[in-house]
Amino acid sequence: MNFTDSKQLQAFLDQRERKLEDVSNEISKISYRRFVEKTSDPRLPGLEQQRAEMMLDPAFANLVEEWLPRVEEPVLRRRLENIRAQLQLARVASQPKILELARELNDLMVGYQYPLGGERVDITGVRQTVRANPDREQRKLAWHSYGELSEKMAPKLMELIELRNAEAAKLGYDTYADLILERSELSLVESEGMLETLVTATNPVYLGVLEAGAAKLGLDKIEPWDVQFILESTSGVPDSLFPRDGILPAVRAWADSMGLDIDKLGIHMITADIPYNGLCMALGRNDIRILGNPADGYGYYKTSFHELGHALHGTMNKQEHLSLRREASVFNEAIAEVFGYVPGNERWLKERGLDHNQVQLALEAARGPQFHYLRQRTAYALFEYKLYRNTAINPDAVLGETEAWVLGCSANASPRWAANAWFLNFPVYWQNYVLADVIASQIHHDLEARFGPLHHTREAVDFVLEQYIAPGALKPWRQKLEENTGKPLAVDALVADING
Repeated sequence: MNFTDSKQLQAFLDQRERKLEDVSNEISKISYRRFVEKTSDPRLPGLEQQRAEMMLDPAFANLVEEWLPRVEEPVLRRRLENIRAQLQLARVASQPKILELARELNDLMVGYQYPLGGERVDITGVRQTVRANPDREQRKLAWHSYGELSEKMAPKLMELIELRNAEAAKLGYDTYADLILERSELSLVESEGMLETLVTATNPVYLGVLEAGAAKLGLDKIEPWDVQFILESTSGVPDSLFPRDGILPAVRAWADSMGLDIDKLGIHMITADIPYNGLCMALGRNDIRILGNPADGYGYYKTSFHELGHALHGTMNKQEHLSLRREASVFNEAIAEVFGYVPGNERWLKERGLDHNQVQLALEAARGPQFHYLRQRTAYALFEYKLYRNTAINPDAVLGETEAWVLGCSANASPRWAANAWFLNFPVYWQNYVLADVIASQIHHDLEARFGPLHHTREAVDFVLEQYIAPGALKPWRQKLEENTGKPLAVDALVADING
């Protein structure tokens, strides 16, 4: 790897990134089949090992460190900066013991059947019971049904977390959470501060909505298994107005109205039993699969538009090089959430066939689910920060205490934390969903002032595609946000939206 000029370096990077992208796409295809077909592929360990060897190659890391101070050409320098960041993350994620533990735990989790009411049910059945079953005892049973899997996974998941911390320490970070957040142009202190500010700044409105819902249901004490049911079931808007089989037609109709042919873009929407509400997987630059696990209800429409945003972000990114296509996770979620706001538009709801009263009820009803979405994710994020800072804590007790403060419910220390798929597969990720709304609200305020609502203003959609998506990671996301909105990242717009 001795190059005499930057052209040789660039040619080498081009070849290496193409090979890495090919291997990563093949791994994604195998992961996709595991989710959809519940099959395993014996090639997976070998492919993961191949990718790990490429990312952990000391000569490659040294090459990047050697050339980074010498390169002046902006695009090549940005590529090297991003590759350096990706290599640091890979040094943790690609360690053989970490890969082995992650595979073992995933094999246990995928397709797991949870004990509920004398039978075994999938993750969708558990979630739907907690979300919508009017029988409080059944909700409690569903809440506790995570315990069996959590207790099986907890020892090895804790070992995995400790290994991540140890590898991050070798790179000079206090915790793995600090490493992850820095790669997203954030810090743990900043992220934690914004999340706590959102809780306190919206508490009066949130607690008012929660307590009014509890009173309506005759509950004098709010347990954690009551929170989602309270926030999502007391609106008077029936789920039947938002049937699951209407999701794909709704997404297609809106995309068509904005000149976006999702078939030509290579975007496919598939229903599958997955441990997430939605998941967007790139199997290639023009092959994006949106996996959904929907039920009837307004929230699943919002999730599908959110996943469409992920798909558009993947397929309409104009950067050629892999290192310039991969953006920070928080910004990936923010762009997805920009499109996730479409179902919150009054005109969109009228186009769904809702009358004036139903539209007003739906808009008011959206506040409860939005609160649950933001608050539950905030609780998970704050808990995870505590876990990485001190792995000696009692995770179940700390999760219960954190949920009690953020959700406004009683503390419950039943074993659940290790059954959370994000802590395994997407570590230090939960804050991205909340901060994505911070960013998306800031973007929407700017778009509406410039063009009008994204829902029915093609100029607004085109602006997002051209100014936020097409440049990819060539420009830091915080720079894109400040240049386009005229303001640095701040929680003000989201607080105003929630409290308004």
